[in-house]
Amino acid sequence: MRVLLLHPARNDTIDRLIRLPPLGLACVGGALRAAGHEVRVIDAAVEPRWEARLGEVLSAWRPRAVGISASTAVLKHALDLAVRTKEADPGTTVVLGGVHATLFPGEVLREGGIDLAVHGEGEQTAVELLAAVARSEPLHSIAGIAFRDGSGPRVNGKRPPIPNLDDLPLPAYDLLPMGLYSTPFSATGPVTSMVTSRGCPYPCTFCDAFVVHGRTYRAHSPERVVTEIRHLVDEFGIREVLFKDSEFTLDRRRVEGFCDIMTRGGPRVTWTCSARVNCVDGPLLRKMAAAGCRVIQFGVESADPAVLDALKKGITLEKVREAFRSTRAAGIETVANLMVGSPGETWGSIEATRRFIREIRPDHLNVQVLVPYPGTELHRTLQGQRLVNAEEARRRRRTLLRAFYLRPGRIFGRVFTLNPQHWRQNAAAAAEMLGIGTR
Repeated sequence: MRVLLLHPARNDTIDRLIRLPPLGLACVGGALRAAGHEVRVIDAAVEPRWEARLGEVLSAWRPRAVGISASTAVLKHALDLAVRTKEADPGTTVVLGGVHATLFPGEVLREGGIDLAVHGEGEQTAVELLAAVARSEPLHSIAGIAFRDGSGPRVNGKRPPIPNLDDLPLPAYDLLPMGLYSTPFSATGPVTSMVTSRGCPYPCTFCDAFVVHGRTYRAHSPERVVTEIRHLVDEFGIREVLFKDSEFTLDRRRVEGFCDIMTRGGPRVTWTCSARVNCVDGPLLRKMAAAGCRVIQFGVESADPAVLDALKKGITLEKVREAFRSTRAAGIETVANLMVGSPGETWGSIEATRRFIREIRPDHLNVQVLVPYPGTELHRTLQGQRLVNAEEARRRRRTLLRAFYLRPGRIFGRVFTLNPQHWRQNAAAAAEMLGIGTR
């Protein structure tokens, strides 16, 4: 069966600053291709002519099924893609997957253009679903889907998480426009991202990382991770890998095993990852640096202990200090991830955070406005109430960003053009994010 997979665009500052492959679609594409399907992918977030290409693929290649992955943030664009697909060929089966379909599998079937929804991890479900569609078989026994029957939307039970991630085929990176991906934090191109683990056991109230993959932590073996990196280097000339795991260092023995393989003769790449401040120490960080780790992102969120407690972060400011000291001593750059608009936050919290960032001296700063995503504890607690208005949140964000970047030695021209491939886009997006030219 011919299957087209679509990645909607956000069309905002995030898309212009951070351009990384849709790994979920790549994983599903790899599984479908291994099952014998013909698969193509269109990434509307980075492909400049994606609309023209979509029209050509729908009219000339004529896929029998189209899969669209969507978070709540890009739902409108995803639904527009579904309608466009149906207009080209009403007989095409359109499937919605991703975070939003996992949270609201029955509701999305009430939207025009959506025939089926996949909730939870998609690889095994997609293979089983399309096999049934190809043979026009009943769908009642397929776990992890929602479909329409005579009485309305029907949501089948959840599919258990995939226990051994090494059993999955490699993501279908070759179906993606690999030369178009970059980030301002990547030192050189070509760059791509990988996910080497699934599931997050931490109870942070704002995070939706567990929605699709659950709370149970599962991970690829060190050997499989290195195999995938070697594939990326050999086939696409990748020089830097961004590990998008929620917490790369959760399993210390796995990280040490990976670093040992990389140090003994693994592919020559640099890499970055995210880590909790209480999951790293000097010996581990030195081993990571020797294996090619260049940057670590830490979730600091705020320097107000009351805010951290409200978010259920489970970290202390002293642990943050210690992690940044040890990471700097190991020769690894740091990114401090902050959020504004958290429960209990005041301008006093912002000032304390500004001073704290000067103290811990990260190399880069990332500040986001807190969004109470559906499925999170924060969303349930707020029940539609806003923490702060949008303009107030933007003011707090700009305050922290400007205090960090617009000072001698840190001017944004240096920071946001680290990757020379897309310096104009990076600079323009950085100016927008910092509010240059606005009050």
